[in-house]
Amino acid sequence: MTPDQAIEQQAVGELVLVDVREPVELRGGRILGAVNIPLRELRFRLQELDPDRRVAFVCRSGARSASAARFASKAGYDAVNVRGGVGAWVRAGMSLTR
Repeated sequence: MTPDQAIEQQAVGELVLVDVREPVELRGGRILGAVNIPLRELRFRLQELDPDRRVAFVCRSGARSASAARFASKAGYDAVNVRGGVGAWVRAGMSLTR
């Protein structure tokens, strides 16, 4: 999924955006409305997410979020990766909050 698609679907409530970066990485900016569940905690915290809603995972570059999406999909979630991560998000002209 592209950053544009993610923000559009998040805005209308069609998906939950989950940032799997570590808390220290969020100091550089975070996506407004995204839930932070670091990748290393995901297997313990996946149940915090509604299994009936689509989940889009994002990280810095798209690698960790791709792993998160595969893990969540195997657990039965409708899960996708935001390609290119937060870097692509910013390159697409979308802002981050502090």
